Amino acid sequence: NRRNKTGVLAFHFIAGDKTLRYQDKIKVEVGQTLEVTGTLEPCTWGLHGCTKPNDCINYLPKSETLYVCLVRLHGNILSENDKIVASRRTVFAMANIGNVFKLWGIWCAEQALKNELKCGRTPDKRSIAAVKIARQHLAGKASLEDLSAAWSAAWSEAWSAAWSAAESAAWSEAWSAAEKKLQKMIMGLFK
Repeated sequence: NRRNKTGVLAFHFIAGDKTLRYQDKIKVEVGQTLEVTGTLEPCTWGLHGCTKPNDCINYLPKSETLYVCLVRLHGNILSENDKIVASRRTVFAMANIGNVFKLWGIWCAEQALKNELKCGRTPDKRSIAAVKIARQHLAGKASLEDLSAAWSAAWSEAWSAAWSAAESAAWSEAWSAAEKKLQKMIMGLFK
């Protein structure tokens, strides 16, 4: 636990009603600074955020609509693994996340398919079809049933390819590129 006057820039995601999940469902607004007192404890008490948007994925609220906030965590700060908890959080900007996570997932899948080709392996046609149908689904040109069927058909092949990729040195490079892509996509929402 340390005191930080300047703070840490971070991302914080909220549900479509723009309220916090805890602390009496306080409405979040740009320019707002929230403050808590007491002992900070990640996932239990404090105001949270992540320095990389992909680190927030495990903590997203269950909501059809999501908003991403650019925040400054300040006051007392405690870092743990992929998240930061602070006694103060100021919201600088807020944007509807829209389909960014879905588009990012499709981009990651496309990169994996390209990487397979680059390594001299031919991607399974079911995986190629699943990525194509995912794009069509986002455009409203394929049903959820079509997407589910394509995903099921590609799953076992993709799982095997993922383990193969995870064993290679390229995995780290691919993940780093994916992190940068998501950050760029999210920051593009604030332009």
